Amino acid sequence: MAYPIEILSIGGNLYTRIEKVVNILNSKQDEFIFLLPPERVRNEGVSFTRKEYSKSELFKFIEDYRTNVKGFRPYIIGVVDGYIERNLFGSSKAEDGIAIYTIQGKRHLNSEYAYIAYYLIRYSLAFIEPNAKTHKDTRGCFFDYKGDKKDIKESVKTMGLCDEHMRQIQPNFTQEIYDSLILRLGKTVKNFEKFWLFYRIKFWFSKEKSPASNSNTPWVVISLLISLILSSLILYLTNSFDLSLISFVTLSLIIFFRNPKWRFFRLGSSMLGMAGLTTLPKIDSTLTLNLPDGWNLFWNLIIDQTIEVQIGLLISGTLFIIFDFVKNP
Repeated sequence: MAYPIEILSIGGNLYTRIEKVVNILNSKQDEFIFLLPPERVRNEGVSFTRKEYSKSELFKFIEDYRTNVKGFRPYIIGVVDGYIERNLFGSSKAEDGIAIYTIQGKRHLNSEYAYIAYYLIRYSLAFIEPNAKTHKDTRGCFFDYKGDKKDIKESVKTMGLCDEHMRQIQPNFTQEIYDSLILRLGKTVKNFEKFWLFYRIKFWFSKEKSPASNSNTPWVVISLLISLILSSLILYLTNSFDLSLISFVTLSLIIFFRNPKWRFFRLGSSMLGMAGLTTLPKIDSTLTLNLPDGWNLFWNLIIDQTIEVQIGLLISGTLFIIFDFVKNP
């Protein structure tokens, strides 16, 4: 029977990032099912905020959550958006099916996704053998104490167990559990860390089902930068401004339709940006800017726009942004 492990975000809305990781982990094996809480109860953890958490209050919060929400929740891992006392990466009450770890330690790895996945595996191992304890020395083992935070890199490199812990946990392993947790998911975490830039770009373009908390500005800026860099590269390689402009528009549309989060906000922002661009000819005539010849097509497109087009873009963009803020308060 598979281990159902619920992942609870505490102190902040981390579900968008967690969801990307658990979707991949679940696709690689069948022995561990990583689950997110139902939408109706996600704010239970998100609103539980502290500058620094104690282990005892985090464990009590999860125990109370399990009691109040009801249902079958044998294993719960809390991902904490804040510091845990004594600057710990995390801790567990494995005999009760509870574990916690902080997202603040992600800076010690190249990949935030590798960090999230690593500790999901680490505490899944604790659930398999609750009596397994950490050791002070660094062995490249899941159960290294990691008093020096950089030691996590050694553990991620091996994604394995030292001889002591292998002897302790192996009696509880089935071939399927070992294959899923150590081999398949271990390889996944190594890939997250090794190809961190690839996965960062991949997840930028992947669909995001979890709603944003307040602002979508980082996504808008990153999307525009990616489109601008790639279209500039096309301009450099082909010396064709028309092709570069087409590629910029195409990439922007791909980003727009691939990611439904704050879609109308981005569309409205684009319209306001276009309204602003139509004023460039007036600015150019005032400042007598010397623009390159490659801008001729683009310039002709916006120089012929009437005041009605400018007003239409301004009103439409504003309405789209207002609609999205009403829809996603």
